[in-house]
Amino acid sequence: MNPESTPHKVDTPYGVLYIAVMRSEEHSFHDSERGNVTELRPRIRVASDSLFEADPSDADHWTIRGRAYAVHETYQFNAAPTTYRNGFTERHWRSGDTPYRGGFRNDRRRPVEIRTATYDLMEKAVTDALDSFAADHPDWAKFSEYLYWEGKKGSARMRVIQAQEECRKAETEVDAFTIEAGALRRGLPDTYFTMEGQQA
Repeated sequence: MNPESTPHKVDTPYGVLYIAVMRSEEHSFHDSERGNVTELRPRIRVASDSLFEADPSDADHWTIRGRAYAVHETYQFNAAPTTYRNGFTERHWRSGDTPYRGGFRNDRRRPVEIRTATYDLMEKAVTDALDSFAADHPDWAKFSEYLYWEGKKGSARMRVIQAQEECRKAETEVDAFTIEAGALRRGLPDTYFTMEGQQA
């Protein structure tokens, strides 16, 4: 599980949405002016229940037209959406990797089909809640980036520990090999080593 903030609660027309800030992730894309670009995109995880399980039977489920629904999704934030030549502009909030058994779920725990009225209602409720959360917590993106660099620091520290362990193993091997070579050296005439020196 990625490190993340304590979940915040935001009210929606259909129920509560729990929002947790996740670590940023690298996003690579091609820009017509800048060429190939890699930048950090802050991320958020949302769910209709506090356990983030997309469980429509949970007490914190959403209710739309009398039916229970659940949400568990990750979103990536793009502060500067690209506008393409055909006039299409990217959204600020873009769904990311859907958690296992996540996404938008109906009362039978089946995925809500894309491009249906219910899906559109749920997506709008989520993005509106995310906009509200971002307005109330203007530093959330910085915290997401902080989590990213903390994660990188932790990975680097693990590599240092592994390298130190490898160094200790190598030093132990050097000592063992020195003992083995020294034991053999004591039983050999010096002429061998004189010859070795001449060849060198």
